[in-house]
Amino acid sequence: MRPVRKIIKMINVEKKDKSIMDKRSILGQIINLQCLCIVLVICGFILCNVAVLFAADVPLLWNAPTKNQDGTPLTDLAGYKVHYGGSSRNYSKVINAGNKLSHIVSGLNVGDTYYFAITAYDTSGNESGYSNEKKVVIPNSNNAPVAAPGGKYYVTEGLEVVLDGSASTDSDGSIVLYEWDINNDGIYDYISASPTQDHTYAQQIFNTVTLRVTQGISNTAATTVNVSDTSPTADFSASPTGGDAPLTVSFTNNSTGYDQPLSYEWDFDNNGSVDSTLINPSYDYPAGTYTAKLRVEDSDGSTNTLTKTNYIASCLPPIRVDGMNPPTLQEAFDAAVEGSIIQVQTGIFTENISMNNPVSRTLQGGFSCDYNNVNGTTVINGNLTINDGKLTIDYGTIELQQ
Repeated sequence: MRPVRKIIKMINVEKKDKSIMDKRSILGQIINLQCLCIVLVICGFILCNVAVLFAADVPLLWNAPTKNQDGTPLTDLAGYKVHYGGSSRNYSKVINAGNKLSHIVSGLNVGDTYYFAITAYDTSGNESGYSNEKKVVIPNSNNAPVAAPGGKYYVTEGLEVVLDGSASTDSDGSIVLYEWDINNDGIYDYISASPTQDHTYAQQIFNTVTLRVTQGISNTAATTVNVSDTSPTADFSASPTGGDAPLTVSFTNNSTGYDQPLSYEWDFDNNGSVDSTLINPSYDYPAGTYTAKLRVEDSDGSTNTLTKTNYIASCLPPIRVDGMNPPTLQEAFDAAVEGSIIQVQTGIFTENISMNNPVSRTLQGGFSCDYNNVNGTTVINGNLTINDGKLTIDYGTIELQQ
């Protein structure tokens, strides 16, 4: 490959009345040239059926240079020019291709031979030398290829779909160019010598995709891509999830979603009302057992809800009698008066109890931490001795273990 050379910019040119020839001679004397390293690939030719004159089109592809000869980044590249003619290194035609990496040269004569090369130019108008040269012989006849774009394709937004045109065929040669119109807008978004093309659709859509294949003559065919929507995933945790009332709970939002931003609706007690729209809120729970719920909505309206049943337990003290909360069962029995009801939460209480007061009292057990219902068994691990008075067990489940 012959490297394409980029002439460095002219500086300190004082005489503004120099002729164009003088400027060219100055450029020609510069020795420290910078390499653009363009590689030209001839991808094929297109024979267009015209009533009187048969004309051929030649698609060209080339690689973009990235560095100068001294290894520094190439930052002022402006575009490319296509040069061609009927003899090697003698180019009678030039086309400004802009900053694209491909171009189709049209109007070529069937049966003739052409030579192609590329040059690059910078933002100051300085132009490189020629790239490697490619020779093309335009054939006298050619059969159209058959485009086969594959599909139907199904993919989720944000994920990659591989478009596959490898089933395309040509009866008298090999397909040299595959072009994909991704959005059905008449503009071919991908041009390649490979039959497969990766593409990621950012949003849900039902779309027509067109493949154009070329081997002398072009042929097109269409297929469809069904890009489905994604829904967010609601997820959260809390700390603490249990403790003495009133209980302050901090919520951590672990929700995810493709269509950002996400919005949030928290229902801390599952009563149908939105309590917060913050990402990571906190909430003060009075005594009780609570179900917490989070609803997440993404930017295109898709939603997901997570409900955690009986997730938060904001608890009252485990023993109560006559509005008091004694720390032990023995103190509860000692504080009881005639007709007192001693209520005990579900759990294990290890102590010996002696009844010494001449009063009648009632013992109830197995309560939830808010005393709103019975949810288990109260286990007294010890001896219960009745020295005086009367004890009635009339509610819940109480188990004595000695």
